[in-house]
Amino acid sequence: MQEVTGLSAPTIIKGMQEVRQDNSLSSRERLRRPGAGRPPVERVDAEALPTLRVLVEGTTAGSPMGALLWTHKSTRTLAEEMTRQGHPVSPNTAGRLLETLGYSLQVNAKSKEGRSPPERDAQFRAINRQVAAFQT
Repeated sequence: MQEVTGLSAPTIIKGMQEVRQDNSLSSRERLRRPGAGRPPVERVDAEALPTLRVLVEGTTAGSPMGALLWTHKSTRTLAEEMTRQGHPVSPNTAGRLLETLGYSLQVNAKSKEGRSPPERDAQFRAINRQVAAFQT
């Protein structure tokens, strides 16, 4: 069982005992002690968020109708780039950090790419400057 699951023998034995005893947790009970588990990466690595902010700086897009931000880079790509820069994170953690920075995770959808009007980029830059000025 250890080889198949990759879990240690004590963990498997404890799990089997819990199943036999039917120690199912109610929705109000904790699985772990308060404070147990891995701490968030931003608490352990203070440079993780600033590094991610720099990585998405040039690929940030936004909605002209609101302060919705997203990046064209995938969470996997961002995680790989952060790891190369000495901040190892998983794609899921990269996504969570993006949400912390105010980014919306968008589903990667195939779309027929056409030419954008030349003033579109300038319009988005102007809107982003206004949003940034309002937020400071």
